[in-house]
Amino acid sequence: THHSLALNSDGSVMAWGRNEYDQTFIPSGLGQIKTIAAGGRHSLALSEGGTVHAWGSNGHGQMDVPSDLCKVKSISAGWLFSVAVREDGSVIAWGDNKYGQTDIPKEYL
Repeated sequence: THHSLALNSDGSVMAWGRNEYDQTFIPSGLGQIKTIAAGGRHSLALSEGGTVHAWGSNGHGQMDVPSDLCKVKSISAGWLFSVAVREDGSVIAWGDNKYGQTDIPKEYL
C-alpha cells in the first residue's frame, strides 16, 4: 500500500499518501469509526454500529461489501481483497481470489 490511514480519538479518519485510486478521499458521513484498514488500492472503516465502509479502487471487487454484512467486530484489508470478522466469530472475505485469499476455511464460516 502507498497510503496511510489514522484514526482520531473522536472517531474521525485521516488519510494521506499516494491517491491514485481515491483511497485517501475519505467519504463524508462515515460517523463514529472504531477501526480502519488500508489495503493496496482501497481503504476500509468499521463504524461503532458494526457497519463496514469502503472507498478507493474496486477493480477486483474489494469494495463490494456484502449487503447482508452486519455485526462486524474487526476488519482487514489486503492488496485487492477485504476481510471482516462478525461478532459470532465467523469470517467473510470479498475481492480478488487469485491465490485463495478469500476462500475461508469451513471452520471459520
